[in-house]
Amino acid sequence: MNKIHDPLIYMFPPEIVSHIFALCLPQVPQFHDHRKIQEEWAVPFFLGAICRKWRHIAWSTPRLWTTIVVRISPRTAKQLRGSLPQLVNEWLGRTGVLPLTVQFSAARLEKREEGYDEVKSLACLIIEILNRHSERWQNLDLDVDVDTYTQKLHGSSELSNLRRLSFNWAVGLDLPPFLTEIRPMYLTLNSFDFSFTAFNVSWENITHIILQWTDIPTCIDVAAKAHRLQVFRLCSICSPQKEHNYVRRPSLRSLQFEEQHIPLAAPVAQIIDHMELPCLEEWLYTGKSWCIPLGSILSLLERSLCHLKVVKIFALDPSCIDDFRTFLEAIPSLLQSRTPLVLTWTV
Repeated sequence: MNKIHDPLIYMFPPEIVSHIFALCLPQVPQFHDHRKIQEEWAVPFFLGAICRKWRHIAWSTPRLWTTIVVRISPRTAKQLRGSLPQLVNEWLGRTGVLPLTVQFSAARLEKREEGYDEVKSLACLIIEILNRHSERWQNLDLDVDVDTYTQKLHGSSELSNLRRLSFNWAVGLDLPPFLTEIRPMYLTLNSFDFSFTAFNVSWENITHIILQWTDIPTCIDVAAKAHRLQVFRLCSICSPQKEHNYVRRPSLRSLQFEEQHIPLAAPVAQIIDHMELPCLEEWLYTGKSWCIPLGSILSLLERSLCHLKVVKIFALDPSCIDDFRTFLEAIPSLLQSRTPLVLTWTV
């Protein structure tokens, strides 16, 4: 492409072109699932491939490079062993001093599996590069084997910029020491084996939490620790149950449940039976089927004295339509408030 094919870009000052390029990037949502950052973050490369002028502007626009996604598989380790560390180093070098969004994952392999040594070696090289920029981590998403990599992560003493922290691992007793120093606002935990004795992250600033693949006691304990909790999303929650005191969270505005592989009706009932949420405004349920724990929900609303503004129910099972009708009939008093109740569902 040249001036004949693209006269407009050549007419604009570089600052305007940089701003236009930045508008091509997807937005990092305020509160996201750690799987949502996808390949569209390769936009800087697409822009740089157009022509020499575009490449020069893209390479010199730090905003284009502040999100980096690195996923290491046996195939990646074999094909990019020599080039990936240099690529990551150059990518981060173009970000200047701006805050970073880092998503890093490495395939979980047994030592006897093919590709284990290659994946581990390459992952360790990438972690070394990421560590050099840890003072600028703003959003950190880790999907790695806890025993192999966690102690290699060395956050700096200036991690006050870290606002979002996401884990996708079995949390054991050997976490990175820097986790005890951070104060994130957004936290995502995807773990079969969560341990509060190991996870010493500061809870006082956390306002948004996603929990996935964990049990009911952990959900209630997390709610009890996060005193400023505003949004609580629970996905694929399972038993066992144990006795708990009521957890009162006056700042919690949104309670969200997402059914992925485990039916949620029983866990939902057991969790909300132990909560009191006087400022609850939004109830969201997404799943393959929905059989409402009517008694538990009405009991929660009654003891919390809250006024729901929004109820969103997605993927309502036709077999549960009678329960849904009963639910509607049971909450007409909510419509007496000045804020309407909005119901959204997909059958």
